[in-house]
Amino acid sequence: MFGDEGAPMRRARILHVLRALTHLARTLAFAAVNAGAVFAFSVVVCDALPPLRSEPPALVILPMTLIVAVVAVPLHQVVSVLKRSLARAAALYLAFLGTLLLYGIYLSLYQGSGSPEQFALLHPDAWSYVSLVPAALVFGHVLGAPALLGVGLLNKLLSPALTPRVEVGA
Repeated sequence: MFGDEGAPMRRARILHVLRALTHLARTLAFAAVNAGAVFAFSVVVCDALPPLRSEPPALVILPMTLIVAVVAVPLHQVVSVLKRSLARAAALYLAFLGTLLLYGIYLSLYQGSGSPEQFALLHPDAWSYVSLVPAALVFGHVLGAPALLGVGLLNKLLSPALTPRVEVGA
């Protein structure tokens, strides 16, 4: 009668909200760190390779950064429940393959439309550029291997803060 019977329920709700906000902050930080690392690497690669120097940022830098940011959100959900470092590395590599595949599709559509302004308008011959998907996979491995290793090392170093291991159902 003299105490507040609803206090434990409110405290539990507040703790639940705080856990959810912490998880959201970690997910967004994970995406930002990975996208930032890929952005920096893309800028360096585009500046170092003569064929890419004259290309617009819409060809490599911006799409890779955005693709990595989008892929990093669900990747964080997977990586945070994996216990073994090898499993985390495998998930990171699969995400790398996924980003290269998405980038290859982007290139196919970009080349098919001829410009970023016409990107949404598919030309009838847009799918004739489908050979850019395997090219993105091959050249992405050649040029992106250092980025993958760097992002992997960065994730390993920051994993206590960004992806603490959590038990499923906890």
